[in-house]
Amino acid sequence: MSWRLPRPSLPWRRDRAAADAPDSLQDSRLDTRVDPSMDSRLESPGTGGSSLLSRLDDSRLDSGPAGALQGRWQALAPRERLLLAIGGTVLAGGLLWSVALAPAWRTLQRVPAEIAQQERALQQMRERATEVAQYRAVPPVPTAQAQQALNAATGRLGARGKLTLQGQDRAVLACSACSGADLVTWLAELRAGARGHVTEATLTQSAPGRYDGQLVVQYGSPL
Repeated sequence: MSWRLPRPSLPWRRDRAAADAPDSLQDSRLDTRVDPSMDSRLESPGTGGSSLLSRLDDSRLDSGPAGALQGRWQALAPRERLLLAIGGTVLAGGLLWSVALAPAWRTLQRVPAEIAQQERALQQMRERATEVAQYRAVPPVPTAQAQQALNAATGRLGARGKLTLQGQDRAVLACSACSGADLVTWLAELRAGARGHVTEATLTQSAPGRYDGQLVVQYGSPL
């Protein structure tokens, strides 16, 4: 019985076998690991890898909504671009007018009328102030003379007016279906003959141009 020992594999034989192998077989045995320098170029800033990553990011942005809109814009004809630009300008102008310019324009149109109204009101106040000053300058009249003037003015009203004297400087006129002209005339005589003025008035319109109520007056001296 014979024993065969396994022959050891010598290194020089493996190298020789590799050298004698075809080129295609040697290429398949190349190391497939990624070069560490490539990883560093992709990761380290300031190298060619950063530009590569930025190009990748740009390509992602171009594929988004902005890129789609830009692509549609580029696909339009020059005439269509011009029409869209004009439409956008008109829309922006209308929005600017409605939000900013139109309110300011309406305010400018209202200002002259409001100024004129305020000037008229101021003129009326000045006239009333002048009238009050003139009335205060008028000397008072005796009580008897003032009461006589009030009775005379009330007598011209007839059944439409009734005068009630209260004290030395106060009176109440009761009106029944008095016209506006009657009241104006009576008040004028109150101021001129009795140096009086109205302190309280309660009037209601009973008919067109006719009034019921009473006037409380103070007489004998100006305001």
